[in-house]
Amino acid sequence: MSCLVIAEHDNKAIKGSTLNTVAAAAKIGGDVHVLVAGRGSGAAAEAAGKIAGVSKVLHADAAHWPISEICCMSSSAATRGVTFLPFEVAGARICV
Repeated sequence: MSCLVIAEHDNKAIKGSTLNTVAAAAKIGGDVHVLVAGRGSGAAAEAAGKIAGVSKVLHADAAHWPISEICCMSSSAATRGVTFLPFEVAGARICV
């Protein structure tokens, strides 16, 4: 089974909270995939591919899908003590 980590980024670099989540997902076991989404996020997707333990990067770059704002809210909330538990969708664990 694989874990999907939704990356927090600024379109150029991956934020530390994502690195922590990748490390936690790696401890669960299985492949770790990272979703980098948002318009102009190519550099962040490239950076995600260089994170130790990441086996696959999914990149969604679309002007009509402001998912990077949603991801930032989720990851930022996690750093404020809001707990997001891993959940499973179609056989893949989602860690946000």
